[in-house]
Formats: sequence, C-alpha cells, structure tokens
Amino acid sequence: MKSSKLTLFLNLLLEEEDFHKTSYYAEKLMVSSKTISNYINDLRYYMRNHQVALISRHGVGIRLEGSMEERAKLREAIQQDLDETPTSKNRQHKILEKLLMKDECVSVRRLSDAYCVSSTSIVKDLEKIEQHLSQQDLYLQRDKSGTRIIGKEQRIRSAKRKFIFNELMALSQQDKVIDRKTCQAILSRYVDEESQNISRQMIQMAQDKLNFHLDTNYYNQIFVTYAIFISRIRKGYGITEAPARPVVTELHILKTYPITEEITQWLKDAHGITMNDRDIRWVNARIAGVYHEDQKAKDGYSPIVQDIVNELITSIGDIFSVDFMSDELLKTGLSNHFVPMIARLKNNIKITNPFLLQIKQQFTAMFSVISLASSVLEKKLGYTLSDDEIGFILIHFQAALERHNLSKKIAIVYNCNLANALLIENQIKINLPTFDVIELINIQDLKEKYLHDFDFIISTMEVSTDLPSVVISPLADSNDIQKIKQTYDKLIRDVKESRFYSLLQAISSDTILVKQKCKSKEEILKTANDILRKKGYITEDFYQSVLNREKISSTEIGNGIAIPHGLDTFVNHTAIVLITLEEPILWKEDMVRVIFFTAVSFEQKEIMKKLLKDLYHLISANEFIEQISAAETCEEVLGLLYGKRLSK
Repeated sequence: MKSSKLTLFLNLLLEEEDFHKTSYYAEKLMVSSKTISNYINDLRYYMRNHQVALISRHGVGIRLEGSMEERAKLREAIQQDLDETPTSKNRQHKILEKLLMKDECVSVRRLSDAYCVSSTSIVKDLEKIEQHLSQQDLYLQRDKSGTRIIGKEQRIRSAKRKFIFNELMALSQQDKVIDRKTCQAILSRYVDEESQNISRQMIQMAQDKLNFHLDTNYYNQIFVTYAIFISRIRKGYGITEAPARPVVTELHILKTYPITEEITQWLKDAHGITMNDRDIRWVNARIAGVYHEDQKAKDGYSPIVQDIVNELITSIGDIFSVDFMSDELLKTGLSNHFVPMIARLKNNIKITNPFLLQIKQQFTAMFSVISLASSVLEKKLGYTLSDDEIGFILIHFQAALERHNLSKKIAIVYNCNLANALLIENQIKINLPTFDVIELINIQDLKEKYLHDFDFIISTMEVSTDLPSVVISPLADSNDIQKIKQTYDKLIRDVKESRFYSLLQAISSDTILVKQKCKSKEEILKTANDILRKKGYITEDFYQSVLNREKISSTEIGNGIAIPHGLDTFVNHTAIVLITLEEPILWKEDMVRVIFFTAVSFEQKEIMKKLLKDLYHLISANEFIEQISAAETCEEVLGLLYGKRLSK
C-alpha cells in the first residue's frame, strides 16, 4: 500500500477518459498485471467514502467515473494516507503484538479500519506474520470469530520471551544500557505488576536457597521468562504435553529440583497458583539453566553442613579410590543442597524426585553406595533420608564420577521385543563396569539429538552417529559381547589419551594460530572469521553477529581468555579457532592472551553441551592456560589438549 506507484496508477486513471485493459497500466508502470489488480483492490477501499467508481467491462478494460470534485477528494485522501500510515513492516509488528503479546483474536475488517488500509493489505500482513510464527512452530487459526495464535504452550512462552528481548535488542543497538529498569518497563506493556512481583520473589528464593547470584543479563532473562509464565498460568494456560527423554538427558537439571518444589509449594500457599508436573519440570529447567556451581564452597556454611559434606565425600571417594575432596564442584553442590535439605527434614517437608524409579534402576550400584553412606548422615542429623532425598544426593556424585572419567553412559538401541532387550541389557551389565549407566531406547522413540548425551552406543541395527558404536544381533551372543568389549576398551583408551575429547572434535591444526602479533581485537576477530568462512563453516553474516555480541557484552572472561562467538543461525559446522598472542592486548576491560573464536551449531545441542563443558574445564585451569599460551607450535597445543605436558 505504501507505494508511490499507487499514486501514479491513480493519476493515470484520472487522466484517461477511455477504457483500458490492466495490461496497459502494467506496461506504463512497469509492474505485473497482478500488481495492478492489487492496486485496484486498494483503490476500491478508498472509493467507499467517495462518489467515485471504478467501472470494469469484460474484454474492454477499466475506467474511473465521478465528478472532478470527488476525484480530487479521493486523490487527497490517498495521498494523506500514504504520508501518515505506518509502513507495512511496522504494521505487521503491531498486529503480531496484538496476537502474541496481548493474546487478542483479531479480524481483518477491524484491522483494516484501524490502520486505514485495504483488507488485501491486512491479509498479506497476516500471511507474513504466519511465516514468521511458523519458524517457532506457531500458527494462525482462522474462524468466524477472527484470527488467533495456536501452538504448544511452551512454544508460545518462548515466542513471547523472544518478542520482548527483540525489543530490548532494538534499544541496545541505540547504545542504551539494558538494565533491570529498562527490562521491567518493556515487560510492563504485556505483563501485570503482580506477576512481575511473583517472578522476582521466585528468583530471590532460588538465589537464597541455592546460594548463587545472577548477573544482570541472566537476571533479566529469567525475570522475563518467569513473569510470562506466571501471567499465563494465572490465565489457565499450562503445558499439556512434553516429549519423553532419556533419563541421562534430564539428570543434570535435577540438582535444583528440590528448591523448585519448595517454590512450587510457596506459589500454591501464598498465591493460590497450582501447576501440573510438566510445568514444575519446566520451571526447574529454567532455574537449572542459570544455576552454576562455579565457585568454591563458602566458609559461611554451618559446621554441621561442612562436617556431613566432608564425611560423605570421603566415604564415597574411598569406595572409588578417588580424591573427591579436591572436587570443588562436588563440595559446592552438596553444600548448597544440604542447607535446604536439613531445613526440610526439620520441618517434615517431603519432596518428590520425578525420576526416582529410573534412577534406582539405572544407577543401582551408586544408589546402594549413597544409601549406605547416608547412614552416617542420618546418625549425625537425627533424621532418616527418604529415597527421594538420596536420589537427589546421588545426582551430585554421578556428575563427579563422570568428571573423573569413572562412569560411561551407554545407550542400547533396540528394534526387538522388550524381553530380548532386557536380556541384552543384562549381558552387557555383567560384562562392563558396575558404575556405568546403561539405558534402553526403543528405535521408535529414538531422536538423534538424544544420542549425544551418551558415550557409547550399542544397537541391534545401524544407527547414524559419530559416537563410538557397535551393531549386535538381538541375541547378544559371545561374538557380540567380544565386539562390545573391544570397542569399549578403545573408548576408555581414547578418553585417557585425550583430556578434551569434544573440544578436539572442533579444533584442528589449521584452526590454531600461535604467538600472533595482532594489535587489536578487531584484527583478531577478522583473522579468525576468515579462517572459518573460507572452510565453509560459517556464512558471511556470522562476522557481524560476532561484532554485535561484543557490543552487547564483551566476551573476555578473565584469566587472560576471551571466547568471542556469534549466532548459531549462521553456523554450518561447529568449529573453534584457537589463537595465542605474542603480547596480550586490552580486549575491553581486561588483558587477553588466549582467544577461542567459537562457532557452535545449536542444532547439535548435545555436542555443543559437551564442547562447552570441555571449554569450561579448560579455562578453569590456570596452569593449563599458561602452558597453551607458552606453546610455540600448533602441534604443541594439540599435544596439550591430548594430555601431554610441555617439556621444561
């Protein structure tokens, strides 16, 4: 509608006294006949308020009829509308806001009147909006009452959150600081104050009970997420379905689940808000996503907490012949867990572990060990721990086992009957270490992304995966068991030889640059980007997204390290360029000497998580970073990643 050619088309009609076919006007304006038809529809919209008519004769053409005065009024009305009406892009944004953020049911006629454009323009707007929504698995439903958005509740929440952060991003591009006040101001357009207050209280409870603090960026994200959630729940919208996932993919987020249950009970008691199990797990996943055990256990813990943590860690460590006392993540996680756990026991507050049955089945040996070791705990505390509580404690030790490479996660993918699958599972359990985690997955339930949570795949049919895998018969005979053992032994050998297995999948000798003489951040970013672009791992737009990220939040993380990265939308293949500098440079506020230029495809979510885990452990080791920085060749850097120390 906002086209100057519409005005030209009107001028041609006003000048012509004879009938002319649409092809005549199309040729004059150098547009298609279909475009002329659209112009005609737009003109008819305005003519309804003027004594002007567009006469059409089949096979002859069209002609405008009306007095000179009415024609002039029509021209003036259209010109004024072209000067004042929002662009179609802005109009689509406002319509999306009505549909998504205000949960309105809209009609083409009402929108047409509100924006003073034709129904054809509004229909086109809705088509554009639907294309945008379909990328988020949301759709428009049209019936006699109007048009509304439909889709899974978790998708609607996600789309609302994305809409708000797009608004915030628009502000940041104008060099405005995105603080909590700004975030709240935008959120207030769509979410009531009470829902916002409840969201703040939920976050505060999580921080207090889990003993961690959110920076502004993370706080804004979870504040918006929970405020939208509370608003939706109070209107009666809950999650009605959720995909079944292997237990190992959900285990890590259970560390925060006890606190989530306390928050759930508080919501019910204080605000009359009840949730189903799916929503409770959804809330917990959000907390788990921002909770990090990346700090040492604090001295502020009570003596009883410190005593039981140390005694339990020592007991379990003795069983595995591992010094778990040096595992700060384990000490912090258990300390944070025991403080609210003791309060629950004293107040007789019972919580439920949603995966207790699966945990007891798949972590049988570990559950037994924790149960035995917990008897010391119970004696000190004077309370008996339920299986649910023991299950939550187990999660922390299972994570520690994996960090120490003492436990492997094995998936058995089967296309036979369950009885045969159970026989296969029993055979494998007999022949592999006790503390490995073995999970059965029916081929019908298999999603490729789940496999990357495992270390080793055993299957009764060919499965597309880059992980160590073995194909066996449904009988799991002695030859199959021998193949499993050989592949398993190689897996253990490879892990021992490589300290950073997942990281090494993303780095190669031609993506390592050592002792570079770069003088600026921009030079480093451009150099790294060119390497990945030439290899086809990223698209042209990736570089700009890296620069945008640096503008929003500089990527130096301390210890002389920076991890610049861009949007996964522009990543074709996960890869990292590792650059060390001859002399450190000022990145923004800190000096940087080691750079991991990272391009991660989030479509390979589980590979991404393992890669980031490797990065986390690497950057946490000061001595290791110093060795990488001191390396003179890319071969030396690769050797360090494989676990070889530099000779002095």
